[in-house]
Amino acid sequence: MAQMDYIVKLNHDIDVFVEEYRDCAVTRLYDEFDVNEGAKNRLNALIKRMITYSNSLYLKQIENKDDFCLKTIKLDKYGRLKESMSFPVFKYCDIVKEDWEHSSLRQIFADNIFVFAIFKNEGKELYLNRIKVWKMPEIVLENSVRDAWSRMKECVTTGKIVKYIDDHGRYFTYFPSSTENQYVHVRPHAQNRNDTLPLPVPDKLTGLIAYPKHSFWLNRSYVLKIISED
Repeated sequence: MAQMDYIVKLNHDIDVFVEEYRDCAVTRLYDEFDVNEGAKNRLNALIKRMITYSNSLYLKQIENKDDFCLKTIKLDKYGRLKESMSFPVFKYCDIVKEDWEHSSLRQIFADNIFVFAIFKNEGKELYLNRIKVWKMPEIVLENSVRDAWSRMKECVTTGKIVKYIDDHGRYFTYFPSSTENQYVHVRPHAQNRNDTLPLPVPDKLTGLIAYPKHSFWLNRSYVLKIISED
């Protein structure tokens, strides 16, 4: 079965599966599937437990294959998404050594099928809204995502990191932003300003030899578009 046909079939099975639980509050599902409500990764654990008890052979493949990446998304009661979607922190000294074909960013999207578990707030309760299986289109990956990666590599290779520092001491960078790229951008992924990684070349403006951790993020608007598509 072709990959896209497989994803269509999987999404159909998921729609049938989710329909049974669409009006169930997450707190009730935690109890029904024996998930620790206080756990940090409780939503991921819930979806994995629900898949385990599913009768769909297609759904069970999500549990047993390494190329599925589960991401949870929380919408407010109006269907709005507050945050973009983060991916693992990259090392500045690694990205300068990569070529696009073998880059860690390309591997994330080229090698994985994503499972988006979407939850929606209704009052004080959180409900499972839907589950969407998605594969990044090759045209997006090889054009816009590649452009963002190339821009990031150029920044750290040339030491062109900090664009300016405002009156409050906040650093603004040359890193690819969500206003420049409609699919992906780079933003901080550090606990604080001291949570840094070494730079391969000192920053030209500040002379810094290490900089707070950053990662690539899928733009919030793009995530909303993905989960809204049939």
